[in-house]
Amino acid sequence: MPCYMCRHMHDPINMKGGNTVKLLSILVLAVWVLLAGSVRSDTSSNTCRGDSKLRPPNYNSEKYTVDTKSPDAYRKMIARLRELLTMRGEYRQGIPILPERTSVSDSQRYILLEITVGDTAGGVTFAIDVTNVYIVGYLVGTTRYFFLEAPARAEDLLFTTADNQPSPRKSSNYAKLEQNAGASRRAFPLGLASLADAIRTLITRRPEDARSHLIVIQMVSEAVRYWEIEWNVLQNPSFLPDSRIIGFQNNWSALSLQIQTSDAFAFQRPITIGDQVADSVQSAVIKALFLMLFRCARPHNLQLPMEEGRCKRMTDPATEILGSDLCLSIDPPLQKADDKCKHLADPRSRIRGRDGLCVDVEGFIYRDGTPVVLFACRSSDFSNQLWKFRADGMVVSLDKCLAATGVNPGSTVVIHQCDTLHDSAVQWVMSNSGTLSNRVSGLVLDAASGSGKQLKLQSDTNSSFQAWQRTNNIKAVDVYIHGENNRCIYYNGDYGIYVEGCRKDYSWQKWRLYPDSTIRPIQQLRGCLELNSFKNSTWFYNYIQFGNCLWYADYHRWIFTHEGTIMNLKSNLVIDEDRDYPGKGWLKAAPFQGGLNQIWKLEFIK
Repeated sequence: MPCYMCRHMHDPINMKGGNTVKLLSILVLAVWVLLAGSVRSDTSSNTCRGDSKLRPPNYNSEKYTVDTKSPDAYRKMIARLRELLTMRGEYRQGIPILPERTSVSDSQRYILLEITVGDTAGGVTFAIDVTNVYIVGYLVGTTRYFFLEAPARAEDLLFTTADNQPSPRKSSNYAKLEQNAGASRRAFPLGLASLADAIRTLITRRPEDARSHLIVIQMVSEAVRYWEIEWNVLQNPSFLPDSRIIGFQNNWSALSLQIQTSDAFAFQRPITIGDQVADSVQSAVIKALFLMLFRCARPHNLQLPMEEGRCKRMTDPATEILGSDLCLSIDPPLQKADDKCKHLADPRSRIRGRDGLCVDVEGFIYRDGTPVVLFACRSSDFSNQLWKFRADGMVVSLDKCLAATGVNPGSTVVIHQCDTLHDSAVQWVMSNSGTLSNRVSGLVLDAASGSGKQLKLQSDTNSSFQAWQRTNNIKAVDVYIHGENNRCIYYNGDYGIYVEGCRKDYSWQKWRLYPDSTIRPIQQLRGCLELNSFKNSTWFYNYIQFGNCLWYADYHRWIFTHEGTIMNLKSNLVIDEDRDYPGKGWLKAAPFQGGLNQIWKLEFIK
């Protein structure tokens, strides 16, 4: 019974005068008190006694025991945390996004993760904030600890059965932790053995050990945010964080902001991760990101809806896990104007496509009807290769619009004064997979004619000739493609594409990533990684081979997803090291099942 009613139960009631209204009020009050007293809440036990208080919220709780010989339990723990953090199903630019802080109630604010080690009694229970994946505090035995950055209410909500008042808070900021640990993160190996040792230290020796904090934060919070950090833990017994990993950790908030404020995928400010510069949502380097911090709500006028048919096809039940990576944002924008993303600049960028060439206004001639062609990208900022993607759907170079001359396949594309044409000619939308479509006709920009030729509209066939990337980076992007058990994809010089043990500076394992979504061996840049099929009356097999980039362009278009897969856009199948034939090194294409044989990490070559 609420305590504000106690006063009325003990107040003397003056019944003089036989006031009927007062009598009825007393009867109603008595009935209310009886009913209220008969109803008990499962989550509170309020009484009129001064020592009453609410029970703490019943947060989602997970338990993980570190097994240094089996990384599978670690992978399941990370997967479960991601599942809990993304239950709202909100995405921006195809990437899961955490909830905005004020939209989460106290009763849903945290996840509790207990980590134990088999040879050590007890464990450590960490409280993870669902709005940012920060570890805000933890419980060791009956003693609780909170970090300086924890919300003020955390102490009232977490570990309230502990028999002590929390010790003075210490910072969980990386700079402070490194200072207290006496060394940089780069000096402390990560891996399951390191995690086990960190938990033992917190339990048995130093419950506020900064080195242990550094290891736990990176192997839990950072691994949830970036699948590539998780992948390193699964593939290596021990490893030191390199400049790429440190760059990811230091730039999570900044990357989240640039992605959320991007205009048709172009960043307003480039971000350096290790040796690579990310200037677009399409940049390969940021594909390691699994989860974003909420930075701002998307304004209504910057939504770029994908046509319904394409979105439905990409989220077919057989590929449901990958579907979110290709459909555009589905998070509802907030209504408060102050929370909306601010676009401080209108970035101009190149549009690169087939063979790494650029969309170009032919001959710098800005006269209505001048052809728009595919041409070699220029190293300096030539205006006829720089384009703005406006919020109204127009794509503009020097105040002239990219314009379609018709609504039928084969219609050419020209430059034209924007306000003298019907909207059907100048309205465009770019999908997360890099397809640039005319909003009205649904036809897509196509470069099948090749270098120096006028661009046309064609039906969407998921061809590499129809893939485009907004970027100002015209440098080659060369990589090794690492798979399970330290094996890399390599080209055998003929038609064969296999996996074998990774070898440094081995040219047959080097690949170049093109803006047209093709993957080409450094040794033969006219050839592309290709999906092919073999079938007879009894057997059907989708396999990966080397093919001429001029033929079967729809089987050369590959998407690097934020789950770590490499997916063929036409088939929605992913590259898979075939476990049915161990030792052969065969690569096939298969539906995504979540195995490590379908996860691929890019190592960028300087």
